Amino acid sequence: MQSHAVEALSSQLAEALRAAHAAGLGVPPDLQPVVRDFAKAWRVAGGEIGALLVEAKRLVREYTGTHEPVFTPKIVGWTIAGYFDGTTKS
Repeated sequence: MQSHAVEALSSQLAEALRAAHAAGLGVPPDLQPVVRDFAKAWRVAGGEIGALLVEAKRLVREYTGTHEPVFTPKIVGWTIAGYFDGTTKS
């Protein structure tokens, strides 16, 4: 499942993860909106949450290398939040 929006946001997330890893300062808070936008676009495009989590974890592994354990918890949390953002009434 890929749409143009999902592909563009996936590339943006990959670059943001690469840059955060290169900076060596952990998970920057400005990564959160990128992750959430990617996840929401995935849902809007008809993607399932399970496949999204697999893809998010793949991106983390690919772009953060040995720092994967540092990035994964926050990225997974933000991915879930982004996917479900706007799907329920307050």
